[in-house]
Amino acid sequence: MLLLAEAALIFAAIIGAVYLRLGMQDSSYELIERYGYLKAAFATTFCLAAFYLFDLYDFIVMHDRRELVLRLVQALGLAWVALALSFYAYPRLMLGRSVSLIALPLALALMVGWRISIHWFLGHPDFGERILIVGSGNLAMEVAREVLSRPDAGYRIVGFVGTDAELLGKSLINPRVIRPVYFSNPVISSRSPP
Repeated sequence: MLLLAEAALIFAAIIGAVYLRLGMQDSSYELIERYGYLKAAFATTFCLAAFYLFDLYDFIVMHDRRELVLRLVQALGLAWVALALSFYAYPRLMLGRSVSLIALPLALALMVGWRISIHWFLGHPDFGERILIVGSGNLAMEVAREVLSRPDAGYRIVGFVGTDAELLGKSLINPRVIRPVYFSNPVISSRSPP
């Protein structure tokens, strides 16, 4: 989903740059008669490949917003250098004169705004999937620590449900034990069958 949204944003930035540079009349000629939509898709593919090379789709790496912006700038810079070389080698791939100079800052602004808004949305406490951890032992605590260490993953821990009545209402990490539950016939058991 993220890949498709970013592909659409980059494609829109390139098409928007064509309209800004060439105007309404000449841009329709460039986009339709000279296969401009295919050329924009080609440039979009370069950008997405550069994003992948700079680990922009790895959410573990992308916690820091400064690092995110730096990698976006580097990835778009690499993509545009690769595109410039391909335009030099095959001039028919170019989308009109100076379109790249308009498309690059436009795509960068759209991508930075998009990524920052995604990080805000996924890190916001009111959004995300609420989860309840069954258990209150070491494994449950380890799962909770992992979830809490990745706030932009989109999960919010509601609490723990365990079998120890003494932990009722106590905070194990940040969420509290909601209530003790006793299982008479567990569906999943760590013990081997008799």
